[in-house]
Amino acid sequence: MKNKMRYKRRTFIYPYFFILPALLLSSICLLVPLIDILSLSLQSYRLASPIKGTFIGLTNYLSILTDHVFHICFLNTLLLGLIGGLLTVFVALIVAVICNQAFRGSGLLISLIVVIWAIPSIVAGRIWKILYLPNNLASHLLYAIGVFPSPTYTLLQDTNLALLTVIIASLWKFSPFAALIFLGGMRSIDRTIYEAAIIDGATPFKTFRYITLPLIARYFNIAVLFTTLYITGTVDLVYAITGGGPGYATEILASYAYKVYFLQWDFGRGGAVSIILICWALISMAPLLYFLYKQLFREE
Repeated sequence: MKNKMRYKRRTFIYPYFFILPALLLSSICLLVPLIDILSLSLQSYRLASPIKGTFIGLTNYLSILTDHVFHICFLNTLLLGLIGGLLTVFVALIVAVICNQAFRGSGLLISLIVVIWAIPSIVAGRIWKILYLPNNLASHLLYAIGVFPSPTYTLLQDTNLALLTVIIASLWKFSPFAALIFLGGMRSIDRTIYEAAIIDGATPFKTFRYITLPLIARYFNIAVLFTTLYITGTVDLVYAITGGGPGYATEILASYAYKVYFLQWDFGRGGAVSIILICWALISMAPLLYFLYKQLFREE
């Protein structure tokens, strides 16, 4: 019994020795900027001010948390993460199921998905901004079917629906990544399981419901975790499509931190926004990380 426990302990610890150099390097690259940002968030540090680096404690945090612009950005981030993340995973699952079928052109379809994922977000944002402009082919088609009130209408100027433009663009940009995760999980399933189900007379829906979904359950946490982080941190996509406007209708915490840093040159408040964003991301992702850890380690 003791030898068995010792063997399990060794097999659990030994792999970490091999990745220890990478962990140390990654930790240094993450911790040094994080400590610097935390230090700036506790100071009054504006580049335009003659007096910089004055310690003011939690004043920047109190100023940010009581700012109505921050409340709007936080709500937009929450909506973008929830709606965009869930829609992205749902669409990605459908795309993965289609790509997993044996038909002519499936390889080309997978290649197109990889190309979409590889397109830089700033380029994808510019493409979608062109599609959102008034008096183009898309606006005329949507006007013809009764979606738009006129060909000159654009979602970019509607404060109530402008966030939808970012959600649609992020859905197109980030769903291929989640689809590849699901596709990898589906390709890892033993084909004999499907053959046995067909022999037993299972329908395609029941095969998907009772075989495919349970066997790729662990991939859902990975897909939701990464796609949500990508979507809520997509500064370049928001900047390319709307620039955060009209007003603050599409401003999210990541783009707001960017503007405070590099447009207002207020490194103290920018650091406070960044720390709040990091804390919110850790808190919101904690349940997913727990279930992912439970699936990957405890089940084994």
